[in-house]
Amino acid sequence: MILIQSSNEDIATSAVIDWLNYYGCKYFRINENSLLYEINCVKNNISFCFTDVLGNKQKIDLSQVSAYWYRRGYSNIETPKHTQGNNVFLDAINEHFSHESATLENLTYYLFNHIHGQKIGHIRFNHINKIVVLSMARKAGLDVPDTAIISSKNALTAFYNQHSPSGIITKSLNQSFGLQDDVNSIYIAGYTSLFGNAEIDQCPETFFPTLFQEAIPKKFELRIFYLNGKFFSSAIFSQNDEKTKVDFRNYNFEKPNRTPPFKLPESIEKKITDLMQKMELNSGSIDMIYSETGKYIFLEVNPVGQFWQVSYPCNYYLEREIAKTLCG
Repeated sequence: MILIQSSNEDIATSAVIDWLNYYGCKYFRINENSLLYEINCVKNNISFCFTDVLGNKQKIDLSQVSAYWYRRGYSNIETPKHTQGNNVFLDAINEHFSHESATLENLTYYLFNHIHGQKIGHIRFNHINKIVVLSMARKAGLDVPDTAIISSKNALTAFYNQHSPSGIITKSLNQSFGLQDDVNSIYIAGYTSLFGNAEIDQCPETFFPTLFQEAIPKKFELRIFYLNGKFFSSAIFSQNDEKTKVDFRNYNFEKPNRTPPFKLPESIEKKITDLMQKMELNSGSIDMIYSETGKYIFLEVNPVGQFWQVSYPCNYYLEREIAKTLCG
């Protein structure tokens, strides 16, 4: 049995499951709407009862699980909600059960990660700190952009002047965000953006701490999928299109960027491998750029990032690679 933990609408998980079906490998998929309604941990006998994606109840005996893939999502544990009794105690009791549920959730992640067999990913890497990763990448010998977290206009002006004339960019400290209004057909996304004098002039004297980096002139971008020491890389010729020049995720669907397969230098692969091992990551989507000066610049790694942008255009069949890894 292969245990898969994912989110409700993740199409990458479904594509991997298509290959699991092809290979005849049994699996159980836990989504965010899959309810964990029973846990039995008696010495080495550990079992869980989940509802599956169709709402059917199924028991999972961890001793029968041969592989675990943490793709995305979390364990959904129903927390008792007490509504009757002394109001003074109700809040305290409900808070107590909330903490109990959180402890059980953490326990499931611990037990899943100690399954004997192949494991890909882990819940603790669902959200990683970009700044910490950049520091670790630099220690691994990779080139990284000059980066600053700034909350004052004076410091921002100084940082901008330091990197003139190429300029600076800003992006989120955490993951990018997206806002969608289906009624009015509006979609707003938090892409990487250039930040110049006009934007600085509009800033107050102090503001919320914000991530800024030097804007490195690039020949092309790189998206790399890493799986157990293997590299599947794609070049992204985003510089030929004004729409995708700053951030290739601002896709031009009418005229997509050319994204051929790419072979990283062995020295860069070794440094990335060193970084991934120090982070205890065996999979992830990595963003880099190849600069106009011929340098490979590391930007970030997303342990739960999408990989279809590499898989389909380059015919890597990454969904098959993941399925084969899980099936052993």
